[in-house]
Amino acid sequence: MLCPQLKQNLETIKTLKSELDLELSKIEKLFKDLKKGDPLTSLRAERKELINKIKEIKNKVNSNINELNTKSLEKPKLALKQTWRKIYKNWFDKEINISDIKIPEDYNPEKHFGLIIPGNLTMNEIAMAMRKKFKERGQEVSIDAENLNTVVNKNDRPTDKSYAILFKNNIEADEDLKGLSADDLEKKGIKGITLKERLLMEILYFDKTGEHLDSDNYTLCSGSRDSDGDVPRVDWSSKDSKLCVRWYSPDYSESYLRSRLAVSGF
Repeated sequence: MLCPQLKQNLETIKTLKSELDLELSKIEKLFKDLKKGDPLTSLRAERKELINKIKEIKNKVNSNINELNTKSLEKPKLALKQTWRKIYKNWFDKEINISDIKIPEDYNPEKHFGLIIPGNLTMNEIAMAMRKKFKERGQEVSIDAENLNTVVNKNDRPTDKSYAILFKNNIEADEDLKGLSADDLEKKGIKGITLKERLLMEILYFDKTGEHLDSDNYTLCSGSRDSDGDVPRVDWSSKDSKLCVRWYSPDYSESYLRSRLAVSGF
């Protein structure tokens, strides 16, 4: 269903097309009159006037089409913001102002997980909300830390600022980053996902599907470190029905341990 603004643009384009068709019919009549021997000077003047009128209408049509295209591109971004408003209300009972958050221009809901990260939401709050929601399904959250807010003290993105960021919408972590440790990724200049982003990605996916990410592999949250420099990883244990957060040394690598590349955003 089209929103009112898009409907209005379509109606405007239809009206302009009718005007254009009317002017074209006048041109056809002129040519018929020309064959009948109408004075050329009068016809040339009318012809020039009609051509100018047609150019004016075409410009209006093109302008409305451009506006329509722009609004069509904005619609997925608006839908993404609405999704996150509902998540923050339903999961955290918070009304979070994200109207000023800029969604990356290349956002495509068919290709990306679009994450809107609020600066005033802590990782402890996220973990608490996940425990509550998952418990309703008989599922658990297992974290090798009592206080994520203090344990995770280094992140590639600020934890106190709101922003939007995109990742590939893979169910499993990025295949092309398998076998690369956090140190390897840092040397290559690859910006990986943070723990806060990965937890919110889980919420986004679970809220939409009722399913979980990374049941076969682990997401290495290479954008985050603890006070010892260790790197968190997140996975879903289908056997135990629980989300697991564990830590690895920054130089540790395995084929099943893969980060997620931040493809666009902050």
